[in-house]
Amino acid sequence: MIPNIVTKTGDGGTTSLWDGTRVSKTDKRIECVGTLDLFHATLGVARTYLDVTQPVEQELLRHFDFFQQRLFSLMGEVATSDEAKEAFRLNEKNRPLSQADIDLIDQAYAWLRETLNARQMTLKQWAVYGSGGRREAQFDLARAACRKAELSLWELKANYEIRDELVVFINRFSDLLFFVGRYFGDLETPKN
Repeated sequence: MIPNIVTKTGDGGTTSLWDGTRVSKTDKRIECVGTLDLFHATLGVARTYLDVTQPVEQELLRHFDFFQQRLFSLMGEVATSDEAKEAFRLNEKNRPLSQADIDLIDQAYAWLRETLNARQMTLKQWAVYGSGGRREAQFDLARAACRKAELSLWELKANYEIRDELVVFINRFSDLLFFVGRYFGDLETPKN
């Protein structure tokens, strides 16, 4: 059964943080969660362009499945008051991001970099976002949304408790997506 999500409590311009604290919908934490959500949705569109009959794209999808689940934990922690951050992180259901998640992004990045090197790709082949086709453009858009989310986290970190792991995770995700865009640009660009 689908639960009712209409509470009408947000109709007056406020919303709840994870711990129930009411804040304005223009609160920087809510704005940051919105930016992260936009990234998540943009990546969701981009991943529909993956051809899972291709081994590299199948592996990318496997990574994205995991990393997108981790985004939910990241958004939850951001949408928690500083006073309740410890309680959020101790709640087993929340599985806060850790160095292990960053290590997995780093491993995915290294794997994709090796894949690009095996194709003898260079960044000299890349000049303009989207010039390599629709799939390249979709992943470049996702990377730009990821970078915007990272900047939003950095801004939030100036005034709220934001752990380094959250910002590093998003930064590394952006690096991975840059290479995904280059992968598709190389695939879809005609060779001379």
